[in-house]
Amino acid sequence: MKMTKEMAERLNKEIELALEETQNPESPLWDKDIVGVRFENVKREIGDVCNNSKHNPDREDERDFPDFGDEEYNQLPELDGSSAWEAEFFLRNLKFKKGQIYLTDHCYIVIGSVDNYHDDCDDGEVVIEDAEVYKILF
Repeated sequence: MKMTKEMAERLNKEIELALEETQNPESPLWDKDIVGVRFENVKREIGDVCNNSKHNPDREDERDFPDFGDEEYNQLPELDGSSAWEAEFFLRNLKFKKGQIYLTDHCYIVIGSVDNYHDDCDDGEVVIEDAEVYKILF
């Protein structure tokens, strides 16, 4: 998917709004400590809980990952939660920009209360236990 200026602005705003919601006692996000941005090729609905991510510590490039469900993927060790970009880190360092091309079919805002950090996390990565889809970005 190639990002247009309008899409980028809308998606970044959705992430900002989700972060604001964590500060509102009336919001369903009030008791959620972690807001993440998750890219994947699995179609999900709002409220779905994401599967635990696999870990590939031997990769040189973070995009170098076996296809979901194939034999190589299934042999990787499983993390104690779903991997995502921490939302504030994403907005500060990556954010959606016009012209960017995304190789995944879907992107979600995911929420949770427990970060199961592991000793080989990428910068800005969170591993959210029982990560729930809060918003479908694309």
